[in-house]
Amino acid sequence: MKFLIWLLVLAAAAVALSLAAHNPGYVLLVYAPYRIHLSLTLFALTLIGLFVLSFLSAQLLIHALNLPEKVRRFRSERAEEKKRGVFLEALTAFLEGRYSAAEKAATEAMGLGETSAVLPVIAARAAHAHREVERRDAFLAAIDDDSAMKLAARAQFALDEQQPQAALLALQALREIGSKHHAGVLTLELKAQQMLGDWPAVLECVEQLEQRHAMDVTRLSQTRQQAWQERLRSSLGQAGALLAVWKAMPADLHRSPDIAMVAAQGFGAQGNVHMAWQVITHALEQRWDSELAAHLGDYPGEDALDRLTQAGRWKQAHPNDAGLLLALGKLYSHLQRWDEARIHLQASLNIQPSRATHYALGQLAERQGDTATALAQYRLASERRSGKREG
Repeated sequence: MKFLIWLLVLAAAAVALSLAAHNPGYVLLVYAPYRIHLSLTLFALTLIGLFVLSFLSAQLLIHALNLPEKVRRFRSERAEEKKRGVFLEALTAFLEGRYSAAEKAATEAMGLGETSAVLPVIAARAAHAHREVERRDAFLAAIDDDSAMKLAARAQFALDEQQPQAALLALQALREIGSKHHAGVLTLELKAQQMLGDWPAVLECVEQLEQRHAMDVTRLSQTRQQAWQERLRSSLGQAGALLAVWKAMPADLHRSPDIAMVAAQGFGAQGNVHMAWQVITHALEQRWDSELAAHLGDYPGEDALDRLTQAGRWKQAHPNDAGLLLALGKLYSHLQRWDEARIHLQASLNIQPSRATHYALGQLAERQGDTATALAQYRLASERRSGKREG
């Protein structure tokens, strides 16, 4: 189809040239005293040639006039391309952990005129990784406004330097610019509150992170348990506070041996041995723990015989549990059933030697008036505490 069109165009051009060549007309140009006679065809071709020449000359002049601008634009584009390349190099090096290369590339990009706030943050974080505090702070100071990146970096630096108060100030500024609910901000705040020991604030951060699914489930559970455990410890010397914390705690944490042990020791120190016993037995019914079972003998109370009976039933399920045998020995000793106490304590010692068992044997010997044996057992207990003996 294209070939046919071109063929028709060429044919039309040939006919036009043929008619123009046989045109009898002419053009007379007079410029006294000169006269020029031209055929009409030659005159037309001359005009066309002059038009084409004028057009080409005008285009050449325009290009010549625009040449400096094009050169400037070309150089600007090359500079922008180079800045982007160095920017990408800095970011890549930082993500790969090549902090020296990242800082160098970021500095080069800023020297080339790159104004992105990402570069000084990258350079600051890279300098921080090498403990170059002065350079790090200088890079951060180069950022005019308090952007989220700058404040987050400042908070992270403060946490790495064990300055939780400074980190919280930066995080407060982050909240003021609308970054309160971001998972990264909450994670930084969680670390700061843990350092400060503000456990209610830690629990609040954990809840928010859990709602956003922004924290590993295992780590979430461990952090929550640690926070409640520390809340228990901080309330040990306050009448009523321990019970309030225990009631406020999620019920599933009551079965944790570590938490149950702290709570039981707290209630026992307050004289509430009944509550201490309940805490331990409830946790053991949910999940058996030998170390926790050993503390059953610390809270005999007025119902020591009933508690001995309950512990005896557990012995049927755990006959070789060193912790339970230690607790039974303590309970028998409280009831002044010396022979059974010595048998259970010795059995516990044979299964798993421990400082607590030696100490209980020393107390038993002392109550029976055997000073030499008591001193020997106390010495063995002391050696285990100081790490001179295994176990």
